[in-house]
Amino acid sequence: MKKGLFLSLLVIILAVSCEKISNIGSVKLNRSSIFLLKGKTMQLNAIFTPADSQTELTWATTDANVAVVSPDGVVTAVAEGMAEIMVSSPRNSALSGRCKVVVSDPKGVQLWKDGPHWATYNIGAYAPEDFGLRFQWGDPNAYYRNANDNGWTSNDLDSLSFVKEEYEKTAASKIQSDLTGDNIIYDPAHVHWGEPWRMPARADFMNLRTQCDWEWTYEYKGQYTGYVVTGRGEFSGKSIFLSAAGVGKRNKLVNAEDAGYYWTSTYCAEEPTHACELLFYDDGIYPGTHLNRSFGFPVRAVY
Repeated sequence: MKKGLFLSLLVIILAVSCEKISNIGSVKLNRSSIFLLKGKTMQLNAIFTPADSQTELTWATTDANVAVVSPDGVVTAVAEGMAEIMVSSPRNSALSGRCKVVVSDPKGVQLWKDGPHWATYNIGAYAPEDFGLRFQWGDPNAYYRNANDNGWTSNDLDSLSFVKEEYEKTAASKIQSDLTGDNIIYDPAHVHWGEPWRMPARADFMNLRTQCDWEWTYEYKGQYTGYVVTGRGEFSGKSIFLSAAGVGKRNKLVNAEDAGYYWTSTYCAEEPTHACELLFYDDGIYPGTHLNRSFGFPVRAVY
């Protein structure tokens, strides 16, 4: 009787286990993309459909030189670059999920005497040509293109848009001074990269225009469009690349590879719904213009 009871219980346990595995419709990760500074960590979690299903999972990385992952899904940023974290069931390879990991290790370049140090790439990037993340002015929440390239994602809330009417409902739209002092908490550079990084002020971009040489190129690293900005005199061997990253308008990315738009920390008192920006095309550079704060621009930080 005891042996028969044991076998019956074993059959029941196996049946329940197999049922839980066979009932799983999908496995995905709670984030499709994460952006980390070198040395930082983030916990990823697997999401099962249906929610009460379960199975053993294996975690892996496509590039351990960039990011590694623990057996329970903790990602550690190792060095700047991009990798993918993958989770899968060893008992059913069709059950799997992926998350892109971008690791930044920002460095600053000084382009004139007593000038600020300019980051070599945008926030959320790992190379100068990478567009990086998008921000509405005064809102440190980051946006990037969704997987279907038909809208924007922020914290994996999908199908979002840069819409003026929605922005006007946010706390960011109520800010009426520069993103300095007490307002530094709304500065994406300060929030995402920490001290000593900050957004450039309008004056910083004005000085960048007058203190440096700007050369438009369609062939940065053989294929990328934007300006190579080079120091003069003793700084002539130093430069940064500003990509023509375009602008986020509603659910679209507009003017990518044709124009660059970069936020400053400077509030536009003449037009309170605007903030100051750097705008450039192949035939013009405008560091003192302003635009509606609801648009999605990249940020090139300084310290």
